[in-house]
Amino acid sequence: MQHRRKQSLIVLLLRSLFVGQLFLIATKALSTLQKPFVSQVTAWLNDEGISWCPADVPVQFQSPSTAFLKLDSSSILLHLIPTPTSFNETLPPIFNKRLTDLVSATGCEKGYSKVIHLFQDVWIKKNEIVKARLSVQSGEGKQRRIFARKTTVQRINATFAMSFLEEHHLWGATRAKYYFGLFLECSGNNNCQELVAVATFSARRRVKRDGWTFKSHELLRYCAQRHAFVVGGISKLCKAFINDVKPDDIVTVVDRDWGNGSGWHSIGFHTVATMDPLAMIVNPNEPGLRRHIVGNWIQVDDLKTFSEANSNFRRLGLPREVLSKLNTTIDVAVIQKDLAKENFFPVYDTGVERLFWVINSTIPGSTQTLWQESEPKYATMYYSDNIGIMSLLRDAAAVSRPLDSLQSIKDVESWKASGVARSAKLIFSAPSSMDPDATVEVRERENGWRTVGIVGSKKNPSIYHSMYRVARNDQVEPDVIVSEFIKTMAVVALAGTHQEKDKKTTKFLHFGFGAGTLVRYLANKVQNSQHVALELDHGVVDAAKQLIPDCPNVSILSQDALQFVAEAVGQNVEPFDCVCIDVFDEDLKVPEEFYSPSFMTDLSDNLLSADGILVQNFHSGGKRRETILQNAARASSKVFPNSCFVFSLDSKPNGGNAVLFASHRPFNSNDGDDILQTLSHNAFLVQQKFGLSFDAVARVQNARRIA
Repeated sequence: MQHRRKQSLIVLLLRSLFVGQLFLIATKALSTLQKPFVSQVTAWLNDEGISWCPADVPVQFQSPSTAFLKLDSSSILLHLIPTPTSFNETLPPIFNKRLTDLVSATGCEKGYSKVIHLFQDVWIKKNEIVKARLSVQSGEGKQRRIFARKTTVQRINATFAMSFLEEHHLWGATRAKYYFGLFLECSGNNNCQELVAVATFSARRRVKRDGWTFKSHELLRYCAQRHAFVVGGISKLCKAFINDVKPDDIVTVVDRDWGNGSGWHSIGFHTVATMDPLAMIVNPNEPGLRRHIVGNWIQVDDLKTFSEANSNFRRLGLPREVLSKLNTTIDVAVIQKDLAKENFFPVYDTGVERLFWVINSTIPGSTQTLWQESEPKYATMYYSDNIGIMSLLRDAAAVSRPLDSLQSIKDVESWKASGVARSAKLIFSAPSSMDPDATVEVRERENGWRTVGIVGSKKNPSIYHSMYRVARNDQVEPDVIVSEFIKTMAVVALAGTHQEKDKKTTKFLHFGFGAGTLVRYLANKVQNSQHVALELDHGVVDAAKQLIPDCPNVSILSQDALQFVAEAVGQNVEPFDCVCIDVFDEDLKVPEEFYSPSFMTDLSDNLLSADGILVQNFHSGGKRRETILQNAARASSKVFPNSCFVFSLDSKPNGGNAVLFASHRPFNSNDGDDILQTLSHNAFLVQQKFGLSFDAVARVQNARRIA
């Protein structure tokens, strides 16, 4: 459906209602303050004649708190983020960064050229600049195209440059050492020159890079007139700066809320780092204001004093009394609760991208080597003297860099260094009952690692199950997990079954055994537990008997899981507290029978206890896998009132694992009924209770509720 100026009012109203229904329906409706934001943006797009349509995004990004539009002509994915009015409406720290990474990696495949994350407070405060940038980038709105070859470069003074930046740059002005401007001769007037673009650069910084002394400068700001697109503008300004100042390198950062830095690569810049998401604070009662918690020139006085100081290019911080309170705790949950009491809620950027351009070609070494072997280095994380603010920053960073124990990290490194399966010693072999041409093999690598796999199948010559490690006494080490998706399943199973008072016995049912890593881990951690594992392939069962000879609380049955479920229907089967499913066919996809509504209904009615949970592993990434996830989400939402997907930390845009977590049990946290909050809270509790060696909370941070 196209949106043009000449459309009737009725059509526009119907479209507005449709978009409102599509994006704002959720278990808990968005507040009235949020609803106008989406309609304001879409109304403006319609007025400008910028065509758009509702956007399709992968299931992990389908949040009831935000809306997605696709700008048709430019294929831009526009992510609209209303100001939260409660903690439940805040997005996880990694949300925007992961979405930008996804679009950067698979944009063409999914039909998107880039993603723009537009926050409501930015829309209000920088309204004219935002509108102009959207108009220019969409290619449909009012824009002015200027060719840099028709302009001249001049050094300009700070006052002139900073005034221009305040009017045209989303980040506003900042102090610099060098100011350059592009001027266009006014039409019909040789004595008139119009400033159309500005670039500002820092003072010289001497940096040792791989033993060489560099004269380094930072490109602090660049922007053109907000309604203009200056073709070649940044290249011409950088060239003028290079000719005048003679730098050895230039460093800059890109605001990834408006796309990644790939467009800068043609100039000469290389991406060398992406920062962790940075938290900023917004208040629904302060429309258009954003409070900063780190950085320079932050003013923490009241709004009246801050307003009077705007001319000094200062930034608004949190009130002194709030900062003082935050400085008393490192507990992120307490920090978030204290902020929410004052109507302050964190929003997270996409993680700025740092770019590096080596100008001096006489200095040897690759760009990456010169950057990595540098002293002093640019900071790799944000810092604050306030311990509460620092905890909030570390919490955002922990999503992408989990705080695992040193032993857990060493285990992963040991596995990676264990060699390749092809050269591994064969220690067990048995025919596969699933395929007459295939064989189940257990092979031994270096460092005590063993793998279980199926080889020889004509359709899929090698299906890799999993790995485990044995100690010197040839006994399996049940606490060692190196696969991220198994860590995710383990945390979800432990957190989902956690209750204030432990039951006498927690019963687990496993569909699919593989190398038995998950079964052994849970059986060892939850001492008062019983486990029944169903495995269809007799060869895998024979191999399993060697893996867990002394696990009295584990029973392995060579049985069809679907048949087991069918036989349980209508029978008085003693229910299980958790059903874990890790089943894939020869095409490495979950068979449809294992996520159909009827299958989940049978599980719910006949095998799960009243507060039992379902934990199921799926593959993510790619059109076919996304379709399976969508269908599984629909089936789950029909049967279970509480469900979400938890994406493993090593998931990439093109592939990974999504663990479905579903239950009838209401999840009560200190802040109310919310499956994501309770999952995170329980992950913290089981981390302490069971002494997990890997960061449990980080493993559930990528959870997306299913509405």
